[in-house]
Amino acid sequence: MDETGLVTANGAGTCTITATSVLDPSVAASCTVTVDTVNLELRGTLRDADGNSKLFTWDLDRDDTWTAGASVSITPAAAAYDKSSGSLYLQETKHSYAMHQVDEETGEILASSGMARSGLPTWDLAYCEYFGPGEAVGIYGTYLGSPGSLMKNETVYTGWDFFTYLIYVTGAEKFIAVASAGHQELVVPEPQEDGTTIEKLTMLNASTCWMMPAISGSLVCTKQMRVGPAAFWI
Repeated sequence: MDETGLVTANGAGTCTITATSVLDPSVAASCTVTVDTVNLELRGTLRDADGNSKLFTWDLDRDDTWTAGASVSITPAAAAYDKSSGSLYLQETKHSYAMHQVDEETGEILASSGMARSGLPTWDLAYCEYFGPGEAVGIYGTYLGSPGSLMKNETVYTGWDFFTYLIYVTGAEKFIAVASAGHQELVVPEPQEDGTTIEKLTMLNASTCWMMPAISGSLVCTKQMRVGPAAFWI
């Protein structure tokens, strides 16, 4: 606690904070505060301080920084992990932004696509469970791509331009990250003429995507990573 009364957590646990009046020490109040850590492991790809491309893991509950894994022979710009097949896909920054399927344990390239159909790099990728194996959505600038095949390299081949929404509604300039929150079915009861009710599937929320817009191209992280461009998945 500092001189202004601001309390800052420095570790996981539970403590009791008591405030006592200076003028009348008999006046006091207490509260119990519990600090939890983020029980989550990130897996991803990055370039280290020497410019080497690597896969990494980061246990946010236990570790202050990432742990290096296998080296990758390409320079990745975006990554997607297909949970249904256990496949890792990396799009590289060179060779017309080719997409590669990579062995997560060894970093070996298992398959490669041709050039990106849009001719544009994907800034970030998100695998979406509903769309099927090997499909994902991507972002580029103010564009959100429609779901596309990763190995056909068409994640930003078609999509939507959110320029007006970003500028005039959010005050941001572009997208810098996208993530999928899964999918769910929405079933709505529909009354019938005979007085009965049936449940009708009226909409399938195919992919709830969370997109992080950038204001002046800046992103502030709570933990420092002394690395180059990085992409990660959970």
